[in-house]
Amino acid sequence: MAELENTKTRKRRSKGASEIEKKYNQIYESLKQNNKPLGTLYNSINYTSTEDLDTFIDNLSDTQALFCLIEASKMAHNRNIFTIEESELLSKSIRMLKKQEEDLDIN
Repeated sequence: MAELENTKTRKRRSKGASEIEKKYNQIYESLKQNNKPLGTLYNSINYTSTEDLDTFIDNLSDTQALFCLIEASKMAHNRNIFTIEESELLSKSIRMLKKQEEDLDIN
């Protein structure tokens, strides 16, 4: 029975990680670091390089522009930038623009 117990225990390497494991760990750490955003716009739009940001801005669609305006308005409201009346007007404006966009998509 003692022999059976000895076969169940995992043998550990005395040398440490193999060269392949070391290379894998280097690549993994590199990928983890490269995926970190350089910045975040309106707490929702991440970019990893200034080139990504420039591309996003240069190729901005109508839908993306509306999304940015909505997110900027929400952020400003959360930071108490607007009065209650201004927030109400922005909210109504956003709803109107969204409805117009939905109507265009349907037709």
